[in-house]
Amino acid sequence: MTAVTEEEKLALRFYLGDPQTAADGPYRGGPQAYNTINALLHPGFANEQDKAREGRTVHLEDAQQLDSYLRLCTFIFSAMNKFRHQHAGEAPTGWRVDRLSSLQRFLQDGRRIAGFFSCSSRGWMPSYAHVKKQAVLLEAVPDAAAPYVDIAALLKDFYAKPEEAEILFPAGTAIAAVQELPLTAQEKALYTDMDGQPPVGRYRLQLTAGEYPAVPDAELAEIHGRILSAQPQASAVMDAVMNGRMPDRRQAAFYEEWKADIRRYIGGVYHKILKQEI
Repeated sequence: MTAVTEEEKLALRFYLGDPQTAADGPYRGGPQAYNTINALLHPGFANEQDKAREGRTVHLEDAQQLDSYLRLCTFIFSAMNKFRHQHAGEAPTGWRVDRLSSLQRFLQDGRRIAGFFSCSSRGWMPSYAHVKKQAVLLEAVPDAAAPYVDIAALLKDFYAKPEEAEILFPAGTAIAAVQELPLTAQEKALYTDMDGQPPVGRYRLQLTAGEYPAVPDAELAEIHGRILSAQPQASAVMDAVMNGRMPDRRQAAFYEEWKADIRRYIGGVYHKILKQEI
């Protein structure tokens, strides 16, 4: 297994919001671009609605930016796959504060985590509860098969947020089991959401590798072209949702199909990485 490349490390740094990557790298969107990248990987537009309610930004400028984000997803998964092999049996437990609505969608979507899944190896961080509605406390316990990357261990001095000690899991990670746990009085007081309300639940998630079906090369190329050519129309729907306007039935169906193309394309590329075809 080859080492994680500088290109893959740069993709991770940009996704994690390192401001130093904005001037030199191939990506645009600023330190909060991960909101857009993750929204692209979620079905429909519910994730965008959640982020709009929390005052976050989700926006695509053009097809070039979109294409760079697709490459970024590929580089990050490649880094995770390499890291998992190089650190077999070392995956730590991760701690994440999320929205109840996100957890519900994960469980409804075949127990599959749609986007990248960032956790801290140092416990839950109150600051992340304070910017979300209906917070839930998640404990992520990966098995040996789950791809991941320990950001501090990989990036070392180039990690812009060492205090967060992030563990990052890929889009498509599977949830093998869910266990609801009781909340303590201290947890209810410390991890209040953006409305000052205590968390609504605490859950332990057993994580394992997701399934990424093979997609023939010719079809991958066709899907890639279709995703990019539809970007202007998709961005119009995305911007409308972020501004509180519901798409009509035709727009919603188009947007869902465009998102499905993105997930199929990313999954097909991930399959090739796992089979070491690229």
